Amino acid sequence: MKLLSWISLVFVIVFIFLSGSSFASPYISLSVPAHIYPGESIEARVNVSEIKSLQMSLFRIDEPENYILESNKEYFFSIDTWRPKRPLNEQEKWQNLKFSFFQSLRGIASKVLSPSLKQSLKDILGIEGSIPARPIEITSDDYHRNSSLLKSWLQEIRYSKDDFYAYQTITLNPLQEGVYLLTAAGGGKEARVIFSVTRLSLISKVDQNQMVVFVQDRKSGQILEKVRMRLLENNQVVSEGETNSEGLWSKTELKQKEMTIMAQMDNEYAFMNIYPYYFDSSSKLDVFIYTERPLYKPGQRVYFKSLLREKLATSYFAPPPGEKVKAVLTDYRDNIYSSTELVSDEYGNLSSWFDLPMSLDEGDYLIKLSWKNSDFYRMVSIENYEKPSFEAEVKTEKETYANREKVTVKVQANYYSGQPLTPGTFRYQILRYPMYYWRYGFQSEMVEENTGTLDENGEAEITFIPEVEGNAYWYEAQVGVFDAAYRGVQKTAQVKVLMGDFALVLKSNRYFVGMNQNLQYTVEAFDAEEKKVDVGKVYATIYLLTWDKEKKDWNETSAKLFSFEVVNGKADIDFAMEKPGYYRLECETRDEKGNTITASDTFYVTGSGFYLPTTGIELHLDKKEYKVGETANVLVVPPVTEEFPHLLTIEGEKIHQIEVKSTVKGPYQVSIPITKDYILGCYVTLSTFYNGNYYNESIQIPVIPEKELLVKISTEKEVYLPQEKGKLKVTILGSDSLPRKCDFSLAIVDQAIFDISWQWWEKIYEHYYQNLYNRVY
Repeated sequence: MKLLSWISLVFVIVFIFLSGSSFASPYISLSVPAHIYPGESIEARVNVSEIKSLQMSLFRIDEPENYILESNKEYFFSIDTWRPKRPLNEQEKWQNLKFSFFQSLRGIASKVLSPSLKQSLKDILGIEGSIPARPIEITSDDYHRNSSLLKSWLQEIRYSKDDFYAYQTITLNPLQEGVYLLTAAGGGKEARVIFSVTRLSLISKVDQNQMVVFVQDRKSGQILEKVRMRLLENNQVVSEGETNSEGLWSKTELKQKEMTIMAQMDNEYAFMNIYPYYFDSSSKLDVFIYTERPLYKPGQRVYFKSLLREKLATSYFAPPPGEKVKAVLTDYRDNIYSSTELVSDEYGNLSSWFDLPMSLDEGDYLIKLSWKNSDFYRMVSIENYEKPSFEAEVKTEKETYANREKVTVKVQANYYSGQPLTPGTFRYQILRYPMYYWRYGFQSEMVEENTGTLDENGEAEITFIPEVEGNAYWYEAQVGVFDAAYRGVQKTAQVKVLMGDFALVLKSNRYFVGMNQNLQYTVEAFDAEEKKVDVGKVYATIYLLTWDKEKKDWNETSAKLFSFEVVNGKADIDFAMEKPGYYRLECETRDEKGNTITASDTFYVTGSGFYLPTTGIELHLDKKEYKVGETANVLVVPPVTEEFPHLLTIEGEKIHQIEVKSTVKGPYQVSIPITKDYILGCYVTLSTFYNGNYYNESIQIPVIPEKELLVKISTEKEVYLPQEKGKLKVTILGSDSLPRKCDFSLAIVDQAIFDISWQWWEKIYEHYYQNLYNRVY
């Protein structure tokens, strides 16, 4: 019978699918941007099915404040479209409760209860009047309350051939400031949406403790003060005030609930949804889980360790010992294969193991730790793998090469017994990228790809001729070596390729300065052996870069010429520019073979009249990274030369600093002293509305934490025989070079398992100090 039922279900599904629209029900979806600027036309989009025409109606809401307070949002996360959904009032809810109660008793009551007993029951429950015959429902008229009909028309819907859905844009003429309701009805369905015609625009910043709202004119960017602000929770006003002279309104001690901001200036309204539940108690907890290796077989033991930490805005700290944690081995369907209860030690850490069942299927599984009602995960891969019975080595003759000098990559593969791998094959790719790519955002490019066969000695050679221009490059050979059963090992070798017999390297202490302010560069020369060399005279040219609007490219004009000597592989130069602008420094010399050796870098000189063509906001740091105690200088480049009012924030785990820039014109510089508060993430963010566009740009300030521990691991010798005992020495020192008492983990794992595993491992240092996110939204 079950089989017949399934066959019948499949038949019905296929029949519905093949029959197309014959079973489709009428459908209407309506959307309008939530905020329209006065004088702009309104574009409404309708998505319709099985309806030939729509009865469209446009209403002006007479009392927007009350209308919003009495409405629920149908889709709270819909920002651009606001669809009202009026709730029942208390009296209507009571009527429906009576209906439901007596509906359930109606059959019994009609047969069992006498009229007098029915009346007694009504008296006990306090019910006056007749029992409702049907539940109260919200009708279309309920949404039109306290509103005035402005326009009503019939909208024909055009369908494409063989298409059962239609998407159509309806353009409405500009409207005066106010809040409006647009409805579309047809086929027994009605869709509705409200929107506001207003100059008001809202930008919010929310962290764990506070919310700040910035109010501007959407077109001009003008900062608006004395705008009435209300915070709604469950359709009730829980806080209100008005914007200050900088257009800001703030609220602290937020509850973890969905809320709505309502801004009002005369008869103009703007709305915004916020979600402070993003910062629940779990956001202050952090667990780093790691295993001793990335890949396991069914039946093996998985060792794992977890570090429990509680997160403040500026640091982590270990909880007191005795924290109870539940650990389970599960899959993505929540099937549990093993579990254990654990207790943290004095360091806030815990460790244990799971024995994998022999019958476990291959695939990815999860170690799930539950701590204080929050769950944390680590993926574990299970595979009936075969370890390679061989090892491979990929190396080059040297680390640095000159331009067009032949590079030979040697591949050697041997069985662990010492015999050469034969037969054996390999595949390789040669990739390259500029040495100082971090400043320019270059991606690696593949220059060669091929396959080959190992000889009878398990050896092979890969040769290529690198060609570089304008920069020194890293070349990387990625080689996969395979045995006859296609078990593989992945290895890489990397070399540096110079433009000639040596390379010039430019290092600056800053990437922008003010007019007539010295900019210092260190120029170094290295040969192919990484040794510093004398190169004699170097000629330097500083070019001023100006944007050609027609060509859409930079024009370069020589602005300054000078020369200097590189002695003992190093020269320090400094210079100052009298005019603001975008500049490029190029240093040039030749080696003994006549190869032209160049090095180039760009920098900015700020000051009155400095302009960079940009369609958006640009933020530039003056250095690659910073230490606590240093000062980060950020160059802010607006998209216009006129006044550009905006909100500038320093944020990360919380809002560190907030400032309104109301009168700035053109690029300017912000100086930020780096403190320990910024170690766990620091972002500079610029937000504003201008000329009807929303601008939001952010840049992270990389802050280097001082390593507090130095870990050294050594063995008494490099090679051991099978079953031979070995000794490991672990030394842990503090930043003062004194020994430290601490907790650590140690595992000895076959390198071959790492060679065949694809899984990416997050390193503990990266977890705590590099993979940092901006928690302000």
